[in-house]
Amino acid sequence: MLQNTIVPVLDSVNIPRNVLDCDYPTVILKPYSQTPNITYKWAYQVNGLGSIQNLTSNTIAVGTNSLAVTNSIALSGTLTLIDNSNLCEMNSTLQIYQNLFPPLARIFSSGSTIRACLTPSMVLNTVSSTGIPTNTIFTTSLPVIGYLWKAPAPWPNQSLLSFYNAKAPGVYTLTAKDLNNGCKADTIFIVDDCLGIKSILDSRKIQIYPSPSHEFLIFEFESSEVMAYTIFDSFGKKMLEGTLSANQKVGVSALPKGFYFVMLNHHDLVFQSIRFIKD
Repeated sequence: MLQNTIVPVLDSVNIPRNVLDCDYPTVILKPYSQTPNITYKWAYQVNGLGSIQNLTSNTIAVGTNSLAVTNSIALSGTLTLIDNSNLCEMNSTLQIYQNLFPPLARIFSSGSTIRACLTPSMVLNTVSSTGIPTNTIFTTSLPVIGYLWKAPAPWPNQSLLSFYNAKAPGVYTLTAKDLNNGCKADTIFIVDDCLGIKSILDSRKIQIYPSPSHEFLIFEFESSEVMAYTIFDSFGKKMLEGTLSANQKVGVSALPKGFYFVMLNHHDLVFQSIRFIKD
């Protein structure tokens, strides 16, 4: 009697990259074996969590999970080769990582946030840094760059610069990009004005109250127009947005305590920013 208990041989697995990121969010794994008549079975967990999923295929596609940016595992699992001539098996473990940590986007101006007659412009600099933790396997040696600056109309947007020369009041948005993983994050900087230039809404006597506010804000202005509003925290993170009419309440009870500012605009034109305190 002859016996055939020779297990199949896994020659290699083509893994184009074992770390996925914002620039390279997907990869296809393909095993190779010189053993004929082979079946490939994958048993894996997405992000290394949850129930084990099974797939019978000679390839598997792995992608990042943008809803779990702090999770460093994209896929963790086992590849099983089955020799269909004798049903012998061999197993190999695989792990694909993901690096989706967004950068810490920051803008710094050596002056205040108010441009004046003596200083009709101010230089906004990116002081953004990587958000990749130091205790991971991922590199942090590359810089975080000023990928895109967006300025109030009609001033032009600018790309791939570490600074922007702000010459008008309004909201300036910086998109920072971490070259270590290609991930981006936004922040804003509001330039106020004391040059005597009045915004369109100034004449309508805009007021918001109460401040400090606990549950809601009331926007009071002399206009029948519907305005768009965006609420940012002190770091420039967008917290709330929507539309409102005069004397309308906006709920802010879900906001943590701190300083905030509201940007009001109409037809893509920024009119005014107002600060308030949430208690």
